[in-house]
Amino acid sequence: MAIIDGSAPECRLLRVRIAPGYSINRSQGRDNGLTRRPSLRKEIFNLDHDQLTNVLDLAEIVVAELGLTGVRYCNGWRRPRLAWRLVDLDIGQLSALGRRLQAPIEQGIRNTVRYLKWHPHVLEAVRRRTHTADRDKTAMRLLISAYACAPRHGSEHGVGWNWITEAHRLGHTVWALVSPNHQDAIATACAESPDLAGINWVFPKVPGWPLKQATEPKWERTYNLLWQTIAVDVARDLHAKVGFDAVHHLTWGGVRAPTFMGSLGVPLIVGPLGGGETSPRLLRDEFHFKAKLTETIRDLSNMTITFNPLVRRGLVDASVIFVKTPDTRRLLSHAMQKKAVEFIELGLRGPQPPTPDRPARPPRLLFAGRLLYWKGAHIAIRALAKLAQRLPGAQLTVVGRGKEQDRLKAAAARYDLGANIEFIPWLPQRDLFALYRSHDLFIFPSLHDSSGGVVLEALWFGLPVVCLDIGGPKQIVTSDAGIVISTAGRNTAQVAAAMADEIFCVLSSPSRLSALSFGASTRARRFILSSRIAKFYDLAADFMARSK
Repeated sequence: MAIIDGSAPECRLLRVRIAPGYSINRSQGRDNGLTRRPSLRKEIFNLDHDQLTNVLDLAEIVVAELGLTGVRYCNGWRRPRLAWRLVDLDIGQLSALGRRLQAPIEQGIRNTVRYLKWHPHVLEAVRRRTHTADRDKTAMRLLISAYACAPRHGSEHGVGWNWITEAHRLGHTVWALVSPNHQDAIATACAESPDLAGINWVFPKVPGWPLKQATEPKWERTYNLLWQTIAVDVARDLHAKVGFDAVHHLTWGGVRAPTFMGSLGVPLIVGPLGGGETSPRLLRDEFHFKAKLTETIRDLSNMTITFNPLVRRGLVDASVIFVKTPDTRRLLSHAMQKKAVEFIELGLRGPQPPTPDRPARPPRLLFAGRLLYWKGAHIAIRALAKLAQRLPGAQLTVVGRGKEQDRLKAAAARYDLGANIEFIPWLPQRDLFALYRSHDLFIFPSLHDSSGGVVLEALWFGLPVVCLDIGGPKQIVTSDAGIVISTAGRNTAQVAAAMADEIFCVLSSPSRLSALSFGASTRARRFILSSRIAKFYDLAADFMARSK
């Protein structure tokens, strides 16, 4: 049970008591560090290898979430004792130490590690409370342009909603420019959450183009371009009244999507932007004609980024450009790359569910996403066909709908996979979360996703991910959390065969699958939303200070 005690406001001391005898302290007035009664320092040297590894994980989380990189003294900076002891030891040193010392770990440390691993929201609350003073110093009057924004949505709309609300919770005074087609949903969500009352929502409208609530406009790219021109006029009027410290173009987060907010004369933050990723030529061998034509046009459009007047102006005016992947960064000019930072926009909220126990049964694979030609579901089906030759009971669940649905079903029939594959057009989010718990691997062979929200969701539920070495998923999935399939010099059939081989190896080794599941959960904890967005605006502030 976590008890938050803020009984010493004069020195802004925060103490979180997590287990008997342990407390995490933070004070601007004096050094409280990370203490224990009796000495926690002594117990650190009495851990075996696995216990030390767990505590190291805890220390990394504490350092990341509480900001324990230094405690202010009158004569400079000094790290708290526990962080100094743990972070400066590598795994080899910890292993050697653990082999020499076998004394059992005290139950309080076990409880602390276990509690914090499955309750990262406690650390999130601690970080917010402990950094109140810092936020007050760095809080901005922030204008966020988020054309796509809606609560309880994924993709661009979810990014818009999550970032606007979290920027507000972090202490910034937020004005949000949003397309009006989700105005009712936003009003309802804000009414349900009193802590969102301070956000200033503005819904610019394109004259003569009325929108239905919860419905995206036809010819949306044209509508978005017109909306951007209206939004900048609204922003100019607001700036004259408010005097913004910064303006942030958030959504659409595509490198080909224009913004005109640089004309306000306010430091402009752009991104995170994606869209520079492209499907390898060899993996277009099974595309139909329209897909091949679309990819070629997309490639040509990306080549015009730095001299397209609609797009170039915003990138030139930006104080900092955040990009999701190295592929998008490479599209920028040399001058633009100097102010570019790689940063994936995804983040997670709430308590992390425990990693489920997976009973002995035929292996179950999961794909979730729109059924579009570049999402790679056809590669997953071909890999399943190869895998079923060695594991006849292997199952693939495909969740999603889209233009390729009929082609994918025809492919499943052609490979005689009727008994091995299930298509589910749509599921509410809670039911999709249940599928994460009941499957063994998440298959996501997308050909040019900039990030991949479902990938991070799968990791959050301890579901290892199999993806390609392309785009955002490659940036998210590590070798400890899943399998990244090389595409170099391979066509679709060869990639599918390599994927089937890797999946077979993992499914044939329960210990490796269990290790990947643990690694997936650990990796997901690097993407706590509040920490990510706080870091984002800290980086942006640094660039804006340099550009003055």
